[in-house]
Amino acid sequence: MASPQPSDAHLRLAHSILEQLIASDFSKRQLYILLFILRLSWGCGKKYALIPKQKDFEIAGIGAGKIKPELDVLVRDKVLNIEDDKYSFNKDFDQWRISRARGYSFEDMAGLISLNIDYYQRDVLAGVPLKLENPVNLDDVDIMTTWQSVPGFKLSGEQQFQLLDKLRKDFPDLDILTEVKKWSARKMADPLKKTSKVQSQIYNWMVKAREFNGNHRKPNQVPKGHKTKGMEAIE
Repeated sequence: MASPQPSDAHLRLAHSILEQLIASDFSKRQLYILLFILRLSWGCGKKYALIPKQKDFEIAGIGAGKIKPELDVLVRDKVLNIEDDKYSFNKDFDQWRISRARGYSFEDMAGLISLNIDYYQRDVLAGVPLKLENPVNLDDVDIMTTWQSVPGFKLSGEQQFQLLDKLRKDFPDLDILTEVKKWSARKMADPLKKTSKVQSQIYNWMVKAREFNGNHRKPNQVPKGHKTKGMEAIE
């Protein structure tokens, strides 16, 4: 059974672009073309996709006789740029000339997004005290969701929030979400055990990440030799 994880290689697509793809009246073939190009360009860490033959679009389920007309429309509507066999997606959607999808409403979409964020935060943070010292942001939800994807991760919502709050205070110079994803990926090869001290593992990972990055010690950084002492209060 397929089980993709947040730590797996993935295509980073801004929400604003994803919403424009939803909001625009692309045909099914055009959407397949765009997804195909995005996977081969941004999904490979490049600005363009190298597609030697138009026949290669058959991989995306588009017949040979249907490819060129759809590409011509996407170029005309300033969604795609094509130069020889290089295909690039125009991320400046203000330049697109594609019409709006029937029934789409930015206001309704914003309302649904807000509803889902609020509901998901309550779900992820179940058991967290109502009076929180710091407000919860979307990065916090992503971090906790990533932790919960790790097999054997058993911290309660309150323990997760306390740990995250401490990481924010002790490691203001690190990208906590990025390091959490790295730690979670590592746990796929080195799984947690019943006896694992999860808070200490994560905290020590942050200490090593700071050392690896060559950052200078901050005033509130735990000194060497006392890496896990700061975790005693929440373990």
